[in-house]
Amino acid sequence: MTNNGNIRTRLVKPKYDNEELLKAVDTVIDELIPEVDAPNFDLVPRSEFDRVSDINDDLTNDIVDLQRELDSANTNIIDLESTIQQINIDLDQAKVSEAVAQNQVESLQLQFQQLNLDFRESLQKSIQEGIDKVSLQAQNDGLRAEVNALRADLSSLISTVAQLRERLEGREADVVEGADVVGDITILNLQQSDEFTEDVRFQTTYDDAWRKRGSWRTGQEFRIRNTGTKPLTINVEHTDIGTLWMVPTQRRFILQGGESRDISFTLIWSTIKRAKPRGSSRFRRSRSYDGTLVIRVDETGQERRLRTRLRKNRK
Repeated sequence: MTNNGNIRTRLVKPKYDNEELLKAVDTVIDELIPEVDAPNFDLVPRSEFDRVSDINDDLTNDIVDLQRELDSANTNIIDLESTIQQINIDLDQAKVSEAVAQNQVESLQLQFQQLNLDFRESLQKSIQEGIDKVSLQAQNDGLRAEVNALRADLSSLISTVAQLRERLEGREADVVEGADVVGDITILNLQQSDEFTEDVRFQTTYDDAWRKRGSWRTGQEFRIRNTGTKPLTINVEHTDIGTLWMVPTQRRFILQGGESRDISFTLIWSTIKRAKPRGSSRFRRSRSYDGTLVIRVDETGQERRLRTRLRKNRK
């Protein structure tokens, strides 16, 4: 119906069943529930796993190679132990052979002594008892043949011993004569004197006419011997605190093994003349000039220092 320009109609209010309406509506609110993360497993990246696997394979191969080397080393150790055992066996056999040879030498020496004794006793008995000369001569010839055979067996041993003792005897002989020992060399003063304490001493007297005269009191000549087997270089040097009045005739030389050499000294008369005293005045007293003679071995650095003295007396 229309009234004064207005439209009028009937208001109809719908009617609902609230209980059934609630059943039709979703009343569960789940939009605010957070999302749950997926399970986090402790896993290794594939690239890292492959890298570690390669390293593990390499280490496994290294272990196999090292095991092979260990097996080879153990085999070598076993071989070396066998070699050592064989060497020890050979050494024991050599010692036994040496002992047998030594026993044979001693036995030969005893036989030689016994044969000599038997020979002398047989000779004495033959003379005393008057045994037949022909049979005695035959017996003597047989004994001599046996002695000659034993001497032939011993000759090589005696020769070897003699060669070994020869050098030692030369050294001992020098020492007995008063030689000084410096390593493998001996230094023997060929003009020794118990009167003076110096090893080398020359004595002269002032003369207005100055004639070259004087005398060696000790140490005019020395013998140097190499008692070893290797060549040695010898240096001889003289130093004088006051004045250099003499020099060795051989200052540097080489001695072969077993070789000896005699050295002497050359007087420097011009120096001796200038040394005091130089006049016959009673106020001028006699004087001594002391020095040192050094004999040195270059190869070892060993040396012997000998005292020297020039004694110049006033007239």
